[in-house]
Amino acid sequence: LRNFKTSMITNWLKSRMGAFGFADSFEDDSKDQANTYDQALAVIAFTQAYEMQSAKKVLDALKAKQNANGGWYANYNPITGDNTDTTNSEYTGTIAWAIAAINFYTTASGDTSYINMAKSAAERIWQFFDNDPQSPTYGSLTGGMSGAKAIDWRSSEHALDVYSAFK
Repeated sequence: LRNFKTSMITNWLKSRMGAFGFADSFEDDSKDQANTYDQALAVIAFTQAYEMQSAKKVLDALKAKQNANGGWYANYNPITGDNTDTTNSEYTGTIAWAIAAINFYTTASGDTSYINMAKSAAERIWQFFDNDPQSPTYGSLTGGMSGAKAIDWRSSEHALDVYSAFK
């Protein structure tokens, strides 16, 4: 029963995949939007279901859209791959989930072709780390960037996402 239900989910996810390789995050909205966080979860689900070609399709799309600084914007068009995030936000938690997905896929498949993508993303995350021992927020990470503006808030969720991705 479990395999039947999970295959239903991965089949539905595959039906949501646009030509670019991203899965549309919402079925009932009027816009084509693929949240980067959702793409990371799709990679994990496809990998868990041993649907490596689907996982690779999403990973290849992520690879194509990775920013030169190692991060990703929050949203893309699943059909064209165009950035649909009008603020050009890069969130540390979202980047961490992409790293976790790459780690999971690499471990399960033995395919190391996405390791450099994960390393580049890890370097991006470290740019948001407070490594000043005198700082009251020492050891934390900021939320990332919203356009050219740094996000000052810190989140337990993002810190735990990063911890898990780097473990």
